[in-house]
Amino acid sequence: MSACASTVSRSGVPVSLVGRFAGGSATTEALIQTSRTGKETLTSTHELIPPSSIPPDADLLVCTPAHAAEAALQPFINNEQPFRNTNKRVIILLVNGVLALHKRLLVPGKNHHLILGSTTHGVFRTKPYTITHAGMGETVFGCPPETDSSHPRVESVLHALNQMHDLNVTAPLEWEVLHRKLLLKLVVNCALNPVTAIMNCRNGSVSNSEHGRALLKQLCAEIAQLPDFSSGLEMSADDLLGYVLAVSNATANNVNSMDAAVSKGLEPEIDFLNGDVLERAAKSGISLPTHEAIVDLVRLRLQLNRAALNGSIS
Repeated sequence: MSACASTVSRSGVPVSLVGRFAGGSATTEALIQTSRTGKETLTSTHELIPPSSIPPDADLLVCTPAHAAEAALQPFINNEQPFRNTNKRVIILLVNGVLALHKRLLVPGKNHHLILGSTTHGVFRTKPYTITHAGMGETVFGCPPETDSSHPRVESVLHALNQMHDLNVTAPLEWEVLHRKLLLKLVVNCALNPVTAIMNCRNGSVSNSEHGRALLKQLCAEIAQLPDFSSGLEMSADDLLGYVLAVSNATANNVNSMDAAVSKGLEPEIDFLNGDVLERAAKSGISLPTHEAIVDLVRLRLQLNRAALNGSIS
C-alpha cells in the first residue's frame, strides 16, 4: 500500500492512507520512505485517517491481504448510499487472490465500480511506512465485465494508475488478457506460496530441490484438470510447472508473503488461493487431494507458530 501511495502521489493525485495505525494513536500523518537498489530514497507525506473518516465518494486502492480486504470493504459496500452514476466510487483491488475476492464483492445494485490488478514487483517493509523496492516487475490493471471501462470516473482512475511509472503500470488491459494473467498468478500463488509457508523457506529453495519440484509438479497437475484453467489458459500441466519454476527462480531470494504471515502467526491468504481452486474443483466434481493436504499443512504450521509465539504447546 505504501509503495502505491507514494508513487501515485508523485503524479499529483492526493492520497490519504487508511491502515491499522489510523485512529489508534494521535498520529495524523505518515512519512513514507521508499528505497530502491541503485537509486535515491524517495519520501512522501500523507494524511493518515481512520475508516470512519473516508469520504463517501472517495476512490479506494486496496492492497491488504485478501481476507483483510474483504472485512475492511464490507462496511462500505453494505452501507453505500445511492449516488448518481457519475459519483459511484471506484474500488481498485491489488491483492493476491483477487479473483476470489472479486466474486465475494459482487453485490447486486452496487454503488461502486471495481478495477482488478496484479503486480510482480518485489517490495518488503522494514518498519511502518519504510519499504524497500527490492525487485522490478510489472503492474497491470483492468475492468471485469460488470465494470464500464469507458465511464468517465473509471477512465480518470485508470489514467491516475498509469502515472505510477516506478511500478511499470499498464492500464487498462482487456479483460481476457487480464483474466489470463490473474489465472497464471493464481497458479503460482497456489503452488509456491503454501510450500514456502510450510517449509519456512525462500522461493528458490523450493525450485532448487528435487522434492520441491515434485510437489510443485503435483500441484500444477491437479490445477490443470480444472476447466477454468484448461480453457482459460490453454496450457498443459508441464507448461504450468515451467511457469511456476520460472517465477520461483526469478524471485529465488524473496521471502514469500504467505511464509512471512504464517511466521508471525498472522492469517494467511490460503482461503483465497488454494481455497478458491478447491471451490472451483468441487463445482466440477473433481478431487484435488494435494491441495487439500497443503491447506491442512499451512493451517497446522500456523497453529504451531501461534502456540510458540504465545509461549504454549499446542
